[in-house]
Amino acid sequence: RASGMSSSSYSATPLAEIDLPGLATSRFLLREARLLPYRDAKGNVNLHLCRQSARQLEGMPPGSGALAAVNKPALTSKLNTWLRHVERWARSSQITPVRAAVPPQQTQQAGARLRPAFVGVASDGSPAAAGGGV
Repeated sequence: RASGMSSSSYSATPLAEIDLPGLATSRFLLREARLLPYRDAKGNVNLHLCRQSARQLEGMPPGSGALAAVNKPALTSKLNTWLRHVERWARSSQITPVRAAVPPQQTQQAGARLRPAFVGVASDGSPAAAGGGV
């Protein structure tokens, strides 16, 4: 195996920027049903997709629908492993997780002074939009 194939890459691309219908089938844990996406279009394990899929899987009754032929505890374990790895990566990369309920602009403005890494990361790319208007 090539060294690049044995290690995983991670991303924190926001859910709003990921085209779920356009993702390859291999980006989902339940490939045939195209459920529980965990990798983005580039194949990176995505922090936000893993979190969203973990919440979805938690609410799925075992043995029903897409889980009929799947061992839910094993699937949960696999997803939790990916989630643990991508969250560790996010912490070590000093990526502050943004909660889905809070628009990124609000988080950037509130955290600009405490977390200078947000300066210049606004959706339009300008430093002013990342919290300069406070």
